[in-house]
Amino acid sequence: MRKLYEGSNFFNVGYWKDVQPVSIPNLNAACEALVTAHIDLDVARQDVSGGILDIGCGLGVTSKMFADAYPNARVTGVNFSAEQVAFASEQYPDLNFIQKDASRLDLPSDSVERIFCVEAAFHFNTRMDFLREAFRIVKSGGRLIFSDVLYTRSIYGIPKENTGLSLEEFIDQIRDIGWEIETNLDITEDTGAPYLDLLCESGFERAGRTWIKLLEHYLLLSLVKP
Repeated sequence: MRKLYEGSNFFNVGYWKDVQPVSIPNLNAACEALVTAHIDLDVARQDVSGGILDIGCGLGVTSKMFADAYPNARVTGVNFSAEQVAFASEQYPDLNFIQKDASRLDLPSDSVERIFCVEAAFHFNTRMDFLREAFRIVKSGGRLIFSDVLYTRSIYGIPKENTGLSLEEFIDQIRDIGWEIETNLDITEDTGAPYLDLLCESGFERAGRTWIKLLEHYLLLSLVKP
């Protein structure tokens, strides 16, 4: 997989709506497009001047994109992996990166204006604990903007508690926490489907077809704390 991404520092499936053809040379552009889609959901972006968290920041490139999009804000990348935090800190020394568990963030309540999470929440133990923590930490009027995948059952180390939900059950759980749903987009056809084609092209057909059978929905959401 590292070879597939060719040192781009991305590890998402990409958003292929406006990136064609679906091919390895275009994977980096599709990965960038997915992050940009998160930024584009923020209808009040020009008003943000406080703290922003990039939860599950991976190798740090997403945090760099958020920092470029919000020049007046303070972006902090958050990751469970100390190794990835160290790598990101070296690659992007002007940004701040910290090691924390997304479901137990141990950060002050009502302390940030935006939280982003790119294709990572389904990995957290558990996703709902993360959504509750995000609700606690973000200020009133602030947003959580994230992409997430609903799987039918556990695969590749995804906690079973994060699987088996219908879309309706997932939305109900989000609302039960207190979030208002500003945007809910199902972008499966522009993410999971083309990524399967890419995996098949790259020699990962068996793994790709197993994965796609368990992928129910690939969602892009913007939530607002009242």
